[in-house]
Amino acid sequence: MAVEVLRALRGRRTRPAFSRHLGYRSNVAQRWELRVSWPTAARFFAICERLHIGTRPAVSRFLRRTPAWLDNPGLGSDLGVSRLLGELRGQTPIGVLAERTGYNRFSVSRWLTGKAMPRLPELFQLIDVCTRRLPDFVAELVDPTSLPSLAGEWRALERARDGALTRPWSHAILRALELPKPRGAGLQLGFLAQKTGLEPDAVRDELDFLVSTGQAHKTRAGYRHVETTRVDTGGRAAQALALKLTWARLALARVESGSPGHIGYSLFAVSRSDMKRIGQLQLEYVRAMSAIIASSEPSECVGLYTAQLLDLASDDNVFEQHELPVSATPRRPRRA
Repeated sequence: MAVEVLRALRGRRTRPAFSRHLGYRSNVAQRWELRVSWPTAARFFAICERLHIGTRPAVSRFLRRTPAWLDNPGLGSDLGVSRLLGELRGQTPIGVLAERTGYNRFSVSRWLTGKAMPRLPELFQLIDVCTRRLPDFVAELVDPTSLPSLAGEWRALERARDGALTRPWSHAILRALELPKPRGAGLQLGFLAQKTGLEPDAVRDELDFLVSTGQAHKTRAGYRHVETTRVDTGGRAAQALALKLTWARLALARVESGSPGHIGYSLFAVSRSDMKRIGQLQLEYVRAMSAIIASSEPSECVGLYTAQLLDLASDDNVFEQHELPVSATPRRPRRA
């Protein structure tokens, strides 16, 4: 994918002209596209800025917030890249990152500390493993439908995103399809109803929708899900709010009916700075939870996590909001 992104940045320019435009005397674009050499991550972000692609707003949209380090030192520096990787890594151990990326622990450690700089394919691989949202990251910089290796996946991801926002239960059914299940469509209806709490007719409607949008297939043995990347709905604020309310109401209804589950609350008085620290702690918890979900085997149940942190002075919420993607499907990391 790295070559395709560089070609998309080059556009209609010839390789020599593109190289000159970036300030090189040699035809470095040709070396990149032939995979002879690669720009470092910092150089890649500097190239984007040279082409008037704002990396700060792009990364802010991807993260759903704007960390202070985006301004100083910025992504065009080794320190800025190491801080981005640290942001994406969260609490994931270096050994786990090394195993999932296929790179050695020494290299991963040096990249995270800024002692060495990952090249562009390595940057993409790290983003993919840390977030499972590489298509979303690339889409902030170039048109994903212009990349042959990503265009089909991007369209599938957009269908999944639309489905998650307009038919929330379709994604609960998708997660249930990951569980070991009986063979045969008829038997699966009862199984999926049991695992989600839906009526069989409602399950059938969601399955029909998933099949019609290419998110599931129906075979002689029954239904099976189509694996996709993590589906993030935070970019569509109004629809995302409605989606959050849907699952929050479901969680409340289950509590009111006496269903088992963890629920609690805490009322407290803290400083504004500590409220921000609590918000950051919540984000770190979500990252750790996502890492567990990504590596969990076998799939045996469908879980729902909802959380809320707020200042009771509703017009004075001083901490940043963080998005928890609606759905995450574990998969093998791609090779950039």
